[in-house]
Amino acid sequence: MNKSIRILILLIPLMWIFHTLSKNFIVDPQFVKFIARKDQILSNESLWIIMIRIHIILAIISLLTGPLGVIKQIRIQSIRFHRWNGRIYVLSILFNFLPGVYVSFFATGGVAKYARLSYFKYIMARNNYPWICGD
Repeated sequence: MNKSIRILILLIPLMWIFHTLSKNFIVDPQFVKFIARKDQILSNESLWIIMIRIHIILAIISLLTGPLGVIKQIRIQSIRFHRWNGRIYVLSILFNFLPGVYVSFFATGGVAKYARLSYFKYIMARNNYPWICGD
């Protein structure tokens, strides 16, 4: 793999992680601006905040572990690290399913947005857990 591609594989997720952490845990930790833009009223705002935080943290774990799993040099030098990294990646995606479903029920954009998010969750499940989808 080209060195510049490897750098991008690591740099882009790191930039996204720093943006997400700063925006959601430092600048607006109670999601006031985000909730103000929502189409519908949240039935339980504190539960929604907990679920979105869990969703963000598990997504960050996936963004950290995913790129490390495709770097051949890491896989060759430390197969044990590669396997544990893969387990953490798969579990973070698996555990992110429930908070993702809950948060998507209140997605800004209505039914069309919920349908797109549900389809994306199906694709993620199919790719990461083929036995769930019957393949």
